Amino acid sequence: MTSGADAFARRRAESGGSYGQANFQAPGKVTNSGKGVWGSHYSSAGGGYNQGNQQQTQQSGNAASLMPLATAIKGVEEASAITEHLLRCAAAAMDNLQASRAEVEAVLSKLVVLLQAPVTAQATQLVASSPLPGSVVRTIKQFQDAPPCVSMACVVGARSSGSIESATAYIRAGALDEVNSLMDRHASHGGVQNVSLLALTGLMKEHTVARQAVAGGTVNRILNAMELTSGREVQYNGLLALRLLLDSGRNSRAFLQDNPRAPRANLQEAALRAKVNHQSDNAVCNAANDVLALVTPRFKEVLCWHWQSGWCKLGPRCTYAHGQSDLRGDGRGACESVRPGKGGMEGDRGGKLGCKGGCGKDSEAQGGGKAGLVEDKVQIMNKDSEGCQKGASKGAGKGSYSKRGVDTPS
Repeated sequence: MTSGADAFARRRAESGGSYGQANFQAPGKVTNSGKGVWGSHYSSAGGGYNQGNQQQTQQSGNAASLMPLATAIKGVEEASAITEHLLRCAAAAMDNLQASRAEVEAVLSKLVVLLQAPVTAQATQLVASSPLPGSVVRTIKQFQDAPPCVSMACVVGARSSGSIESATAYIRAGALDEVNSLMDRHASHGGVQNVSLLALTGLMKEHTVARQAVAGGTVNRILNAMELTSGREVQYNGLLALRLLLDSGRNSRAFLQDNPRAPRANLQEAALRAKVNHQSDNAVCNAANDVLALVTPRFKEVLCWHWQSGWCKLGPRCTYAHGQSDLRGDGRGACESVRPGKGGMEGDRGGKLGCKGGCGKDSEAQGGGKAGLVEDKVQIMNKDSEGCQKGASKGAGKGSYSKRGVDTPS
């Protein structure tokens, strides 16, 4: 009996360990005969369901790179809109080792024309799922000593990174590092600095990317570019890039005040200098005010006492509001004014116009505050006289001089 049970156990172990186990295969397990079940297809497909899409994308990218150069250039020339076929042809032409710089510039020039603003959301979605971002970044790296070529590549990158998905695709391809390297390589070239700033504004779509850029020294590169030239485009694009970078850390005061990668004094000076050089340009002045509001406490939230007196020697460099239209924030500073004190600008106590002289809420007292003070004195005198009258009537009620032995005439 015992020998029969042992034989049965040996047969069960050889067949798979338990009843029916020989017929069941775990996912990914292949039988001895080489035939697997559904799990083997899962394993051989790459180990995961989503890897099929990754392989498909890689295959499409490989197909684009294997496209003949003549075919790729012809596809770009015949295109009249942003399509998936155009993006594959453009990427294939730029990645082709036999392509000359003139041919790459021709492809980039066609993309610049087709990516005229406003770029549709469908176009940016096509860019995000195409091999174009990687090709543009590789072109910047390959032709970094050719300013015309890299300038067009930066413009293409800036115009095609309008969505978070497309900007993320450029970041994953290494666009931020290449743009920083390009700014360092052409530190004295105003045109290259301008297109680099334009590319940075397109890449800053997420706070994590902005913080990475600040940690990599991008803020100082922008300040150097703005100091290099006072041109309108460089100043405007630089201010936009600074606002995007600093806005990522506005909830962290230490990030803005103590970070050596984002020196607050230099940021203030760059923004104020841009306002002085372009006083008549509302776009530049508004961009500068946005940057100053991030690095200057209570910027434009209080009325300037000098301006109210008739003239402010600081002009556009003043950090206080010159009028109601210049006030920022929730308007709480509309009832305040400031004048110079011993330690700088402090609240005006004796001449603090408040609602009477500053914001115009009491239209009767617009005469610089003196009329308000006169009215206050008159009101105090009236209250004193009313008090005297009440005291006299109160004394008369209790008894006048007659109670002290003085008879009143009858």
